[in-house]
Amino acid sequence: MTNPEAEALPLILAVDLGGTDTKVALVDSRGRVVARETLRTTDFAAAEALVAALADVLARLEVDAGGRAVAVGLGAPNGHHGRGTVEHAPNLAWKGKVPLRDMLAHATGLPVELDNDANLAALGQGRFGACKGMEDFVVVTLGTGLGGGIVAGGQLVRGASGFAGELGHVLCVRDGRLCGCGRRGCLETYVSARGLVATYGECVRASSGAPQDSAGVGAPVLVTAVEVHAKAQRGEAAALAAFAITAAHLAGALVDLTLLLGPECVAFTGGLTASGETLLGPTRAAYLAQLPEGTPAAQLVFSTAPDATLAGAVALVSLA
Repeated sequence: MTNPEAEALPLILAVDLGGTDTKVALVDSRGRVVARETLRTTDFAAAEALVAALADVLARLEVDAGGRAVAVGLGAPNGHHGRGTVEHAPNLAWKGKVPLRDMLAHATGLPVELDNDANLAALGQGRFGACKGMEDFVVVTLGTGLGGGIVAGGQLVRGASGFAGELGHVLCVRDGRLCGCGRRGCLETYVSARGLVATYGECVRASSGAPQDSAGVGAPVLVTAVEVHAKAQRGEAAALAAFAITAAHLAGALVDLTLLLGPECVAFTGGLTASGETLLGPTRAAYLAQLPEGTPAAQLVFSTAPDATLAGAVALVSLA
């Protein structure tokens, strides 16, 4: 059943391309999702295959919504807004520079705007979500990897390179875990779904006396981030320790962000936010403990608007 009010509003095809899943939706000009579908990003070894699938999804969603999309707003890891490309994304199977904007425009016949996925999240949170009405805030995406979208003085910060806000590749552990970007010790290798699982494995091996090297590498522990959260809720010591370590790394980065940018708010989105206070509680405590005396603290919130990133496509298209 369609919504008559929504049918009268322009529809945008919103695509939130993640390292694991790609969320696709038709969103109206008020930021409301009218129809949606999810694809498994890892099912597509080539960008061309994903683009073809997105065109098929668009046709199905338009039938479900009873309306036609007028444009596409796409957020992708390492997306460059000016060039319309996805460039050397460490958490995607495709390497090099992929002209995803032009590929999708050709497949759908619609105008396409592309940006970094965290920038899309920032646009959505600023217009429809936790940061609505604020002019200085940061949105941190916690999923397969970690991304950052920065708004300063009411303007999205892309920088001269077009890639500003790559918080996930700021070092937090010197000579630490190997990141897909080629560096060692990047924040996203410790603060992300994958990072949490890796830390949990270290905690399990440490508690059992199993062998591991100086970087904590040993036999893998085959669990998901969701399962680590469930174990923490049951009070398992290794899982609780993994969350505490993850929170400490995240808090250190947030202190640096606060000192550099002075944001009013830091809003978190992405799959790892499903852990709720299990992660946010120790993060908030560690952040306040590490913040230099007299430094105004930012609000730390897990987004309560789960569709705000998809709704960011509306802001991206309207800003183009």
